[in-house]
Amino acid sequence: MEDPRRDHHASRHGTGGRQRKTEHTAAAEKWDRGHRVKQKEGSREHWGPDPVEPLKTSVHRWDRKCKATNDLEVSLNKLTSILNKMTPQNFEKLSDQLCCLEMTSSEMLRSVIGVIFDKAVDEPHFAVIYAALCVRLAEATRVWPFIRVVKDESSGSWSWVADLEVDTSKLHPLPNMASVELLLNSSDAAPAEIGVGQLQLQPSDCFLKSSKLVCCYFADQRPGVVFAVIQDAKISLFGMGTSKLFGKFSTKEEAEQDAMKKASFKRLLLNQCQEEFERNVRSCGGAAALEAAARDAKAKAKQEAIEGARLAAEHGTTPKEVPDELELEVWAMKLKRRMLGNVKFIGELFKQHLLKEKIMHECIKLLLGSLDNPDIVPDDESIEAAAKLFLTIGKQLESPASSKAKLDAYCKRLSVLSKDKKRLAARTRFMLQDLLECRRNGWKERQAKDGPHKIGKQPVTSQQTKSENQHRRDQERNMARERQRQAVSRVLTSSGSQSGSSQDVRQLRHSPASTLRILSREQESTRSSTATSEQITVLQQKHTTVKLWTDDRTTNRARSSLDEFAHLSDAEELVASLDEVPGDNKVYKRTFELTVSRIIEGRDSERNASLEAIRVLSAKTRLRTEDVTEVLADTLEFLPDVNIDSPKAIAHVARLLALILELKVIDIAWLTRDSGRKIGDPQKQKVHERKALFEHLASYISEQAHAATFASQIEELLLRLE
Repeated sequence: MEDPRRDHHASRHGTGGRQRKTEHTAAAEKWDRGHRVKQKEGSREHWGPDPVEPLKTSVHRWDRKCKATNDLEVSLNKLTSILNKMTPQNFEKLSDQLCCLEMTSSEMLRSVIGVIFDKAVDEPHFAVIYAALCVRLAEATRVWPFIRVVKDESSGSWSWVADLEVDTSKLHPLPNMASVELLLNSSDAAPAEIGVGQLQLQPSDCFLKSSKLVCCYFADQRPGVVFAVIQDAKISLFGMGTSKLFGKFSTKEEAEQDAMKKASFKRLLLNQCQEEFERNVRSCGGAAALEAAARDAKAKAKQEAIEGARLAAEHGTTPKEVPDELELEVWAMKLKRRMLGNVKFIGELFKQHLLKEKIMHECIKLLLGSLDNPDIVPDDESIEAAAKLFLTIGKQLESPASSKAKLDAYCKRLSVLSKDKKRLAARTRFMLQDLLECRRNGWKERQAKDGPHKIGKQPVTSQQTKSENQHRRDQERNMARERQRQAVSRVLTSSGSQSGSSQDVRQLRHSPASTLRILSREQESTRSSTATSEQITVLQQKHTTVKLWTDDRTTNRARSSLDEFAHLSDAEELVASLDEVPGDNKVYKRTFELTVSRIIEGRDSERNASLEAIRVLSAKTRLRTEDVTEVLADTLEFLPDVNIDSPKAIAHVARLLALILELKVIDIAWLTRDSGRKIGDPQKQKVHERKALFEHLASYISEQAHAATFASQIEELLLRLE
């Protein structure tokens, strides 16, 4: 029976067979999570998630089930793991593990040395640890298992051979070593062959007679029994028409000593260092030679990758993953970093007494070239490598008298090179100046990096060293002030009463060191009215007999005075401290040089203090125009080079020039002469830094109310530079 309500419902909504979908039916037809969405055919838009490409498994993925294929790979993996974990704290434990590493072939020994050498060169910060590790491995050198001594029964001489291939699947057990001679004379006397089984064979001597070679072994499982292997000597020792035997010695001990010497860890390591150093010296012929070496290294790496892929395809193994091809500049940077790392490592080996002093001098001569011919100038890379070597071993070369004389000659040559502005870059010259200053300070670097150290034994930092140097300079200055105070007191004592003078002396002795000179000047001014002409003559004689200070002492006084002014802001003390230096030492010129260096390269606090110091010295009329212009001429000429290392150097120099123009120390005409060609290379008409400097200078001068004339001249110059 049909439902009348259905007909009524159909008549209300039409008879075309189409019914309105309710909310329930519409929701039921929507996409459900987890159901595959059918894509519409053609170019119609589809809805729902896009299909995702399945992940691809890499052939170089890590797999914990994947194990090394041979003993060499196992040993190198173990070595790399130990080197990655090595620190000064666990050095003894891990170095003992490396000393116990069994070298089963010469290839393994060379590979181990190569891994250690690459780590030391690529990580120069840990070169000290790697050099100490090499000492431990060199001391543990012994007769390697892959070296066998061979006795020629015909001549009675002993030789040695490396990597002798012996098939130990068939052994002849002998009761003792005397039975070996019978085995050499007659093969019929050989006992029945046995397999190696569970025997752990230890190699022993080999015996050669005619074309027969007998290799002997021992095993702990059967003590006293000699296991012999008979081989054809023509194949084992004289294959390819060449002999694998080294030397002829009368005794077995001499053959073993020669083998230990020529196949020792120390000799192979030093050979690799020498080859790398000579290769670097050949590539150090300037930018062109370094680029050519980088191009060769890039081509070699590409060829090795192709060869490795070919060999892997032939053997049916997975090829090694090839990194992305690097740019030529990256290769040049890697070669330079490797060269400096090798020099650092060589220096550390010398400090560990693995290299002789004579070799160090030869390395220095190769890097610096001729010391007598000033026309021959080494390239920047060689000079940088020599500087790195001096910073590493300079302190050790100071002790012997003969070595110190050679070191003086090297430093004399470096001093000449540091002033060669035409053929050396500014960075190289500043590097040499820092090196010479480091030697004067007892080979203590100004910004030395802290090397590896044990936990709880923090090394002396550069800040602590700086504080110690500052304390030493303060003590020297206080002693000089004390001597001056005593001289003034003696003069005053001769003119005044005994009691009054002694009381002044006692007061001066118990006064702070910073006020000694001030009190001395006050006493001198109060008693100047009673001083006689004889006393004035005595003071003049004392002044004229003062000896000139050394350049180092003058520089230290200028530096310490600026540091004290930065902390105390005492203008009178700054001028009084610098006035103690004899006038012929030109201490104010040196002070201005230091302020310029701090303004360009220092922190904001040092820069502000240096600018204020220049203002004070100008107000006290201590700055001479010729000194200031001479210092500024050098700074402005090499400003483009300085701007490379200090990107804000142009702005800082412009701020300095604005202050000097404001103080009227120099004239604006000196700066704008020849269209400002003092900035950069005067031979070039257009220098980017020249225009940038005057633009910054114009912005600083615009802030000064009385500098309208300066601003107009600079604007005219900028129009000419357009």
